[in-house]
Amino acid sequence: MTVEVNYYTTDNVAVQWANAAIAKTDYSSSGLSVVGMIGSDNTTGIKNYPMHIREAIITSSIRQTSPWMCDTNFIVVTVSADIDLHPLCVPLIRLQGLTGSATGDSATFAVALDYNGTTRTSTGTWVQGSGSLEVAHPSQTQTIPTGINVVIRFDLTNKAVAQLSPHISLAIVLDDVLHDPTTHSVASMGLPADASSLDDTAWNARTACGKSSGDAQPLQIRAVAFNSSSSIGSDSANPCALTTVTVTLRTTGPVFTDCVPKFTLSGMSNTATSDAVLSLTGSNAFEAAGVWTQNNGTLVVTLKGLIFKGCVDHVFNFSLTNIPLERHSASSVPLSTGSPAVILADVASILGISSALLHRMLHSLFTLTLNFCIHSPQCGLADPVRGD
Repeated sequence: MTVEVNYYTTDNVAVQWANAAIAKTDYSSSGLSVVGMIGSDNTTGIKNYPMHIREAIITSSIRQTSPWMCDTNFIVVTVSADIDLHPLCVPLIRLQGLTGSATGDSATFAVALDYNGTTRTSTGTWVQGSGSLEVAHPSQTQTIPTGINVVIRFDLTNKAVAQLSPHISLAIVLDDVLHDPTTHSVASMGLPADASSLDDTAWNARTACGKSSGDAQPLQIRAVAFNSSSSIGSDSANPCALTTVTVTLRTTGPVFTDCVPKFTLSGMSNTATSDAVLSLTGSNAFEAAGVWTQNNGTLVVTLKGLIFKGCVDHVFNFSLTNIPLERHSASSVPLSTGSPAVILADVASILGISSALLHRMLHSLFTLTLNFCIHSPQCGLADPVRGD
């Protein structure tokens, strides 16, 4: 840019002065210093400088509503800019790095946009592998003034795998079609410092477990396992008698039917009960029947409702027929979370005998396995998540 000045001196002599060309990014050296230079620290002056286009400063934050495997997870993003956003620039919001969900690619991904007290639905483009979402900014239809928060809400399905929150970035892309698009990005998105943003009612409906500081951070997923208070016991040691087996299960978090979980109780060998569908009583958490296999002493039970609530005891009963042989057992044996050798030592300690003797006797070895197979009757994971 150049400026030319023509004037006359007091003795009517014509004078012309012209400055050197000024690059739009260089305000430190120019002939304009004769008439008053706009300093680079003068934000008001720079804002009004002819044809000066500056980069927008973007402020954003992101949070989630659930850290649990296979749960529907509502993601909430808040974004604002320190400039007016005009329809002519066709602003686009680009979110990247939300990896680790079970939500597949979609070119018509549903989102809700809140701004200026208005809520409207829209669609964007979601790519699962890169965890990216592109959605039109509301300013494509109307000017959004400086500093106005736009809240984007959408839901993802959490995978059946525990993970830490990934690194997520956000940018606003401006493209007036006539020029190259420009990307105005935020260095880092704001993350919740604690779990206070999680709704207590929704949380308590899923679990009695306490909240942790990272639970509201996007796509941070908690591991779920069996609590040490899980146990199994029976009410009769008489040969050939019908015995009622009582199982108490407690998990460190909720389990959802979207994970297609299989609760497998195994190691109950040495019974006279043939393969059958056994009646289950005492619990509203499981279906009324479980599949029993005599050969390996296995009972598979399935959830009755949508959620197996975490950090509470779930108790159910079923009946087996004892064999006509002597065996030793405890009235209630904890379902250990260790290796088979550890479990064996635990049982032997309870009985007051050696592990070697326990090996030689016809004892039941109780273990419990929880396999998560998300969105499929068969496990689609290379290594099923085990809550044993």
